[in-house]
Amino acid sequence: RAHLGPAPLLVAALQARNSARVVVSGSLDLFSDRFATARLSDGRASGNRDFLRELTAWGFQEKAVLRVDHVTIQSGEGGQGRGEVFRYGEKIAYRVGISEKVGPGQWRGLAAGGLQLEAVLLDPVVRVDLRAEGGGNFTAEFEAPHVHGSYRLQVRHYRAGYSAVDATREVVVRPLRASEYDRFIPCAFPYYASVLSMMAATLLFSALFLFHRDPAQAKAAAKRE
Repeated sequence: RAHLGPAPLLVAALQARNSARVVVSGSLDLFSDRFATARLSDGRASGNRDFLRELTAWGFQEKAVLRVDHVTIQSGEGGQGRGEVFRYGEKIAYRVGISEKVGPGQWRGLAAGGLQLEAVLLDPVVRVDLRAEGGGNFTAEFEAPHVHGSYRLQVRHYRAGYSAVDATREVVVRPLRASEYDRFIPCAFPYYASVLSMMAATLLFSALFLFHRDPAQAKAAAKRE
């Protein structure tokens, strides 16, 4: 302990952020047949063979590798495949499929959770959790920000023991056109009512002013006739 330090490592494994993997062993004897077939004092298998199989499979990226199979972006309001340009406040439906490599040439849908989707302009503007649908498919729905610009919709997932996931797509958020605004705004109903009441009052006043005659003047006019 005095020479090796408080935490010596016989085998060390490292994965970089670009998913490159490195395995460092303290001795080549670790991979010898003698070590792999060693048995315990009671005659049971030591488990070295299984350890070496898992270690080499991980180091050569034969397992625990994640890949993005597909990314779908469309309007959450019934749009058909419109995945590039969205309006202020429009619902955006995001769907991604991720698979996990479990053996040479063998893939299955990722079952783990904890993935998040970010909408990035300069900094993340929206961050939502991805909901698992099963089979390695994850979905999220959010409202387009009320700031126009080109956004990066990205899923970046880093988990110990797995390769990194980096799925990025770009979408554009634009302002509403003049013809796309609501014709009647609910919060403006009191103002609509005040305008209508003013119009009704003006019509009533005009009718009274034009057709109403004072009784005394009416009698005087009748006497003169």
